[in-house]
Amino acid sequence: MATYKSIKYAFSGTEITDIVASPTVQAISPASLSEGALPAAIAITGTGFSPGNTVNFIAATGASIASPSVAYQSATALQATVPATVTDAGEPFDVQVSGSIVGQKDNVLSIDGNPTFATAAGSLGTITDGTRSTYSLAAATATDPEGVTVTHAITTGSVSPGLTFNAPAGTITGTADAVPSGSVTSNFTVRATAGAQTTDRAFSITVSAPVTQAITTTGAGTFSAPFTGNITLLAIGAGGGSGTENNGGGGGGGLVLHPAYAVQQGVSYPYNVAASSSATPRAPDTTFGPGTGTDAGLITALGGGSGAANHDGGSGGGKSHSPGSGGVGIQTTSPAISADSRTYGFGNNGGASGTHAYPGHPSGGGGGAGGVGGNGSGNSTAGNGGPGKDVSATFGTTHGSSGVFAGGGGGGIHQTGSWGSGGSGGGGGRNQTGTANTGGGGGAGASTGASGIIILKY
Repeated sequence: MATYKSIKYAFSGTEITDIVASPTVQAISPASLSEGALPAAIAITGTGFSPGNTVNFIAATGASIASPSVAYQSATALQATVPATVTDAGEPFDVQVSGSIVGQKDNVLSIDGNPTFATAAGSLGTITDGTRSTYSLAAATATDPEGVTVTHAITTGSVSPGLTFNAPAGTITGTADAVPSGSVTSNFTVRATAGAQTTDRAFSITVSAPVTQAITTTGAGTFSAPFTGNITLLAIGAGGGSGTENNGGGGGGGLVLHPAYAVQQGVSYPYNVAASSSATPRAPDTTFGPGTGTDAGLITALGGGSGAANHDGGSGGGKSHSPGSGGVGIQTTSPAISADSRTYGFGNNGGASGTHAYPGHPSGGGGGAGGVGGNGSGNSTAGNGGPGKDVSATFGTTHGSSGVFAGGGGGGIHQTGSWGSGGSGGGGGRNQTGTANTGGGGGAGASTGASGIIILKY
């Protein structure tokens, strides 16, 4: 038979403790909080609570966020603060009570998220003059994380004059009013509301005054569009030359005034500004845009017709001293250029010669973009150049002859008499080439007319 050794242990009362039961979380109140109301207090009911308990909120991702403040009320009641770092992104949250032992209730706390704007606070964009009706702005709208319908309203300020903020959708429509100079910024605050939750965000919209860009350097180049929309485009060919003093005046360069040439941001548009030239039958053309010939995007301002032999051109050259009519202005009719070049084009016929008799048998003036060239009169008075076109209302008076372009050159006299004057808008008089970058026709005796120009406004 086996024997066992008897062992005795002695314990004092202070060394014996009760087995501690784990705390239990039975409920919280409220069980749902608004994200915008945090931090906020909740009441926790359960059993086994003790002073010194801590509370953590466990997100669906497993992340644990500690309550910054826990108040012990009784073994069955705690009050804990839910911090602002507990967001709807982590819901539903478990509530965990910790002491020497941990107790937890799962998926008990939900957070009602505030509406979220798609665009950061600040500018929604800048509207240029050329995009006052075709602008593209960042959205001023919000969405709700729980899928609740969101309404929008302006609480302070207003959108730019001419525009409308459409509540409750939050869209912005309309045509912005023109700004005479500089730029004007309008500030406003949009409130997005989803049920009981709201979010405010401050936005602004800037409307800019037109920018005028004159391209005066002759030859080829490119224009890179700074926005998508329409520009106002002025293109003028070189003025026609004349030659000897008894010839007709050179025709002004063809003028194209396109009110809404479409461009796309970042796209480079080729151009060529016509230089002064003695070329016949007409001076060089000025072009803007891609393509060749009649391609829709290519704007061609034809060179003015030579006055040496009443040549056709943007505006026709004046008839030299022998009998006959002046050259034809073909800017509005030429089948060799695009439809827009004709539709928005300007050009006129050169003037006829006067009586073919000594001492003068005078010549006609070159046609101008604003009118026909003057006819020679009698046997001693040459025709004046046709007037140019006044575009100062659109482009101001800085360029051209105070905003007037493409006047015709004055006609000549064979021996004695009165030479014709150049037309307004850079047309040359006797032995004058015309004013540079106006497309003015050369006066009798000048072998060349004036160079062309391109002006863009947007």
